[in-house]
Amino acid sequence: MGRKSKLDLDTRVETYRSSAHDILNEEFFARRAELVAKEILGMTMVRVLPNRSIIRARIHEVAAYEGMTNKTVDTINYPPGILGVSVRYGNNLIDIATRKKDSPSCITLIAGLFYTGKEPQLIQGPGRLARELGITKEFDKLPIYDNKQLWIERNTHYEGEVKKRRKVRTS
Repeated sequence: MGRKSKLDLDTRVETYRSSAHDILNEEFFARRAELVAKEILGMTMVRVLPNRSIIRARIHEVAAYEGMTNKTVDTINYPPGILGVSVRYGNNLIDIATRKKDSPSCITLIAGLFYTGKEPQLIQGPGRLARELGITKEFDKLPIYDNKQLWIERNTHYEGEVKKRRKVRTS
């Protein structure tokens, strides 16, 4: 069997993305972080790798952030639905801005359930999750709702975990 051409793979990815999958839009993220975090649980993150293979992971745990502190990252002020790749302890983290631009509010993806073999595998920890999905700083400031390499699809209800993390404003 011969190798598939890049055009064939691109067509497969575009067909997959434009099929009946309900991809989250910008308006979904233009709400309070806690609400977005609760509703995003169980939805599926889809990552298209450079070789055009597709990874799917069900979102299992999310942290919600509101407000500013002296340790707050810039990504919390991005417009809603914009990816922020922050770095903590040498690991990339996947943040998605919520609410509105310059209103400090975002979610951080913490854990995902990957379906790569017979048994689903739970990847826990925001750094491990980003590494498993191949998320690098090149994703910073890209919209997750209009992205051909990473997006989130709606699914049925799912019991995961939201960690609410309220930031207290500092002067």
